[in-house]
Amino acid sequence: MNKTQWYETVDEYYAKHKGGIGPDIREEKVLELCGSSNKILSLGVHSGYLTNLITEKNSVQGIDLPNVVEKFRDKYNFEVFSGSVEDLPFEDNSFDIVFCGNLLPHLDSPAQCIRESFRVLKEKGMIIITTPTLYIGGETFNYVFDFNTLTLFMLNLGFSSEQSYFVDEKRPTIIFVGRKNKELIGKGFSIEGIQ
Repeated sequence: MNKTQWYETVDEYYAKHKGGIGPDIREEKVLELCGSSNKILSLGVHSGYLTNLITEKNSVQGIDLPNVVEKFRDKYNFEVFSGSVEDLPFEDNSFDIVFCGNLLPHLDSPAQCIRESFRVLKEKGMIIITTPTLYIGGETFNYVFDFNTLTLFMLNLGFSSEQSYFVDEKRPTIIFVGRKNKELIGKGFSIEGIQ
């Protein structure tokens, strides 16, 4: 399965399950964490399904690869930019929250994405990451995180661990919530690579 086929499969999944089999636990938790009246950056918005829900109570901007943005542009009800999550086109200290939904496993450099998230977040800003914990056939994963690996990874890049959740409704997924904290960057350990 190539990336185009995978994206079409994801779209079919969301179309089939949106409102059909009851609320998605991941969606409910992300919406609760995003709260209201926040300025939020959504990384890797894809078809915009979850990000569109977040915009109901928040000011949201999003970013994804140019081919993805072009394909789904008419589905977005928020401002979206074409570009790389590893080189964000936003000013330092611009956002209250960065949301990264099921994106990290697909990146060549998840650390660079997190460094950029740190840069654009306001002091004590919140990052919300959802990531599957298992490879599901057909997906292209460069990395798979578990609770411990993700927590250490985030601590090393300057994020305190505020809350973590394990959701196993449709597939095992971690929801990590952290706060920007400059004092934590590189404290006491380094991560050479994630296998």
